[in-house]
Amino acid sequence: EIVARTTEYRRRIVALEQEIDRLKLDLSCREKRLDNAASSLERLQLKKKANTSRRELKEKRDKLFLGKIRLEQELEECVQRVRDDARLTATVTRQFTVQVRNAT
Repeated sequence: EIVARTTEYRRRIVALEQEIDRLKLDLSCREKRLDNAASSLERLQLKKKANTSRRELKEKRDKLFLGKIRLEQELEECVQRVRDDARLTATVTRQFTVQVRNAT
């Protein structure tokens, strides 16, 4: 169960990271095109698209951050359930003896 959940969440996180990389690239392309815009109308349109890309990038970063936190919490809960279900016990055995002698 832990492995399946971890794998699924990691897959989602990797997908979000790839989406963030794509959005960063898209934003940088839009900003370059904005610098080279000829008309003020074209500049305004590109500025709106760049702002939309920035907003979307911020939302994806927030989602990634929260997803990582959620993954940590769920994994901790899974580990705790496994620990509780296992009913682990510890046995102590003596491996050596200690002898104290009078040094006089």
